[in-house]
Amino acid sequence: MLASIISLSLKKGILNLDQMLLDDPTVLTIIKSSNDREVLQLLEFLTSKVELEENEVKYDFHMEGKARIIDVPISFDNITIHNSSTLSQKVRIMNEEALEKSHRGTFVKIKSHMIPIT
Repeated sequence: MLASIISLSLKKGILNLDQMLLDDPTVLTIIKSSNDREVLQLLEFLTSKVELEENEVKYDFHMEGKARIIDVPISFDNITIHNSSTLSQKVRIMNEEALEKSHRGTFVKIKSHMIPIT
């Protein structure tokens, strides 16, 4: 979608290639200040606010990702190394819960969408 906005802005002369080297906020300001109805409609669609919630019963989509557990190695004497989960029950429990959730995946419900950000 962003590529379409930039492409259309270039075609309509709102942006030029030199301006594409500017930082993102500056390019966005140039596009917004154009007052071009078609470009602004696309931009509004892109910047719509979407409200989501996790809901394992009523969901719109389900995602499963790779499990990423952080178990930092710790050494107190610069000789022996222990994983933080072996030293802290809290870390072990948090890692177990994260691993369980990762295997289950995330169930997402779209509460509302297409509300323009003002």
